[in-house]
Amino acid sequence: MRYLIITSVLWITACGGSSKKDAELLNEASLLHNEAVAIARDLKAHLNQIESDSTISVDSLKVWKQLLTQWNEELVEVPGNEHEHDHDHDDGHDHDHDHHHHQPADQVTAAEMLFIQRDMKERIEQLSYRIKR
Repeated sequence: MRYLIITSVLWITACGGSSKKDAELLNEASLLHNEAVAIARDLKAHLNQIESDSTISVDSLKVWKQLLTQWNEELVEVPGNEHEHDHDHDDGHDHDHDHHHHQPADQVTAAEMLFIQRDMKERIEQLSYRIKR
């Protein structure tokens, strides 16, 4: 994790024109992003685990999985932040890869990126709470 933070900060400052404040904001955004992705990964594992629970409505499970998929599709990557994401494949197995397919952060200031990442983390926390309660 420390390596990712250092790499992110170096990349951001190497791009030139980025102020120290912007680098700090993007670093914080990266931390929030990574925490949110970890929550989503945990939630996905939880949903897979409860799939065999006969007390859980199949319709509820389907809706929860759709909400998690929607959240993941709306996830915006922080520039310079690289980490592992889970991807589903047609072979029925989940594989971890060092690449991702999230929306690029075009024309977003560091402060806006921090706001986006706070919002995304809050949304996945709320979804996790709703499902796990």
